[in-house]
Amino acid sequence: MDILWSEGKPLTAREISDRISEMSVYSVQQVLSRLLEGNIIQVAAPMLVAQILNLMYNIVDRIYIGRIPGQGLLALGGVGLCFPFITLITAFTNLYGAGGAPLCSIERGRGHQEEAQQIMNTSFWLLVITGVLLTVLGSTFCRPVLTLFGASDTSLPYAMSYMRIYLLGTIFSMVALGMNPFINSQGFAN
Repeated sequence: MDILWSEGKPLTAREISDRISEMSVYSVQQVLSRLLEGNIIQVAAPMLVAQILNLMYNIVDRIYIGRIPGQGLLALGGVGLCFPFITLITAFTNLYGAGGAPLCSIERGRGHQEEAQQIMNTSFWLLVITGVLLTVLGSTFCRPVLTLFGASDTSLPYAMSYMRIYLLGTIFSMVALGMNPFINSQGFAN
């Protein structure tokens, strides 16, 4: 029994309510479960693909670096030393993106478009400002931070090179990944 459609046309809220009242509790649970599962998969699939692509990028990056003749192991160690700082960047990105998008969606659902826009703008500028701060701080304190993470004299040059290159794209990466959840919060996930 399709609860939302009849003869290829969407039902009104009243017709849906009448159909639900005719159904048993078990049937209602089944229908709602199917609706939720479909919606969850529909929204989660693009995010899953993005995460897999990001993971593949990191895997290919490490394979390529690990195969550098003579210096691959040291270079790979240098890349590994940068991982805690990259995780910090990702944490701030998720804080503003995954934290702001639901708030924006709630305000849109309430019909408060200006508040939703303000939340999205605030998240955008927090991503930009934090990206600039992390880039400047990371570039300035690259050596002591990497030494704190356990870099040796032999792996430090590789870690510093990788960190500086990574920091150049931090702002762009943070904005792209942090604003991504706002696409779904607008209600047009397809």
